[in-house]
Amino acid sequence: MAEPDRFRTGPRPGLRLVLFFTRGMSLAGWERGGLLDREAALYHELKKRGFTIDFVTYGGPEDLALEPRLEGIKVLCNRWRLHHRLYRFFLPLLHAGSLRQAGVIKTNQTDGALVALRAARLWGKPLVARSGYPFSTNAARIFGEDSAQARRARAVERKVWSAAWRVVVTTRAMAEKVVQSVPAAGPRTFVIPNYVDTERFCPGPGDGGRKTDLIFVGRLSPEKNLRILVEAIRPLSCTLKIIGQGQPDPELGRGLADLGSRLEWLPMVPNGQLPGHLRSSRVFCLPSRFEGHPKALIEAMAAGLGVVGTDVPGIREVIQDGVTGLLSPAEPGAFGRAVQRLLADREYRAGLGRAARAFVMANYDLDRVAALEAELYREIEV
Repeated sequence: MAEPDRFRTGPRPGLRLVLFFTRGMSLAGWERGGLLDREAALYHELKKRGFTIDFVTYGGPEDLALEPRLEGIKVLCNRWRLHHRLYRFFLPLLHAGSLRQAGVIKTNQTDGALVALRAARLWGKPLVARSGYPFSTNAARIFGEDSAQARRARAVERKVWSAAWRVVVTTRAMAEKVVQSVPAAGPRTFVIPNYVDTERFCPGPGDGGRKTDLIFVGRLSPEKNLRILVEAIRPLSCTLKIIGQGQPDPELGRGLADLGSRLEWLPMVPNGQLPGHLRSSRVFCLPSRFEGHPKALIEAMAAGLGVVGTDVPGIREVIQDGVTGLLSPAEPGAFGRAVQRLLADREYRAGLGRAARAFVMANYDLDRVAALEAELYREIEV
C-alpha cells in the first residue's frame, strides 16, 4: 500500500469512493433496521459534490434490488451467493472492476476493515479507516479486558490504523485512543463526527402538541442500560415510548411489564419517520453505560428536545450539563430527578432544547460533515 507522502494535494472531481460495509452487514440489513436513508445520506451529499460512490456489502441479490433507492450509487454484493467466508476471501478479486478504478477505499467500521485493507493493498489504493465507535473498547467492556474478543479487536485496530492513509474517528477521545495504540498514526488521524439531517430533524410546533413524556431510541442491549430508566420512572407519573429492537433480559422485561399502559414499545421505526416521534415527545433519555458518538442523541437534540443522559464517555462529550441538556450519574434515583426536573419546567426544557439544536447545527449538520469528508478525500491524487 502506498505511503501518505506519495499523494499530492488537490481536488479530483469524479473521484471514486468505494465504501466497505461493516462485516456481515447488507443493504437489506440497513433497510430492515430502518437505517438505509440515514446511512446513505452522507454519500448522496458527496455525489452532489462530484464523487462517484460504490458500496461493497455482504448481502446477496436482495441488495441489488435496493440499488434503485440509492439513486446512482453502485452496489457490489455477494450476487453469487457464496459462503460468507469464501466471499470475504475472494472479495477483492470478485469486485476487481470497481476496485481498480477506486480513488480511495473506505471502511464503515473497524469490524470488517481487514477485508478493505487487503483490497487496498492488492490494487494499490489509499485506505481511509473509519471507526464510528470504539471497537476494542466495546469488546473489552462486554467480554472483558483480557478476553479473546478484546485482544482480537485491538490487533485488528493496530494493523488497520498502522496501514491506513487516513484514520477517521467520530470523537477526540477516540482520536486519543488511536494515538495511544499507534503513535505514528497521530498526524494521519482526523475527527469527523456523525451527522444529522437538521432539515428533517427539527423542532415541531409548540410543546402543547407533545403526546409522550419520555422517549428512548436504541437497541435493547445491556450497554444501553435501559433498566436504569425503567427504575427511575417507576415512581413518576409519566409515559415512556421505546423505539428499538432487541430481547430484554428477564429483569428488564419485568420492569417494562410493570409500566403497563404507560409504555409504548415500537421495535422498529424507519429513520425517516423518527422525527415525528421525537417532535411528539418532551424529553429524550439515554441511560447508557458507554457510547461512541450516539446518533440517536444528536438527532433528538436537533429536534429541540430536552435531553437527559448518563455522565459517561460518549455522552458527556455531546451534552454540556445545564446548557444543552442534563447529565446524571448512572443511578435510578439521580436519573429520575433529572427527568422530573425537565418535565416539571417547560421553559427550562425549551431553553435547553434550543441550545441543543444550535450546538448540533454548528457541529453535526449533514452539510458541514459532508464538506469535511469531501475535503479529506480531495487531498488524494494517485
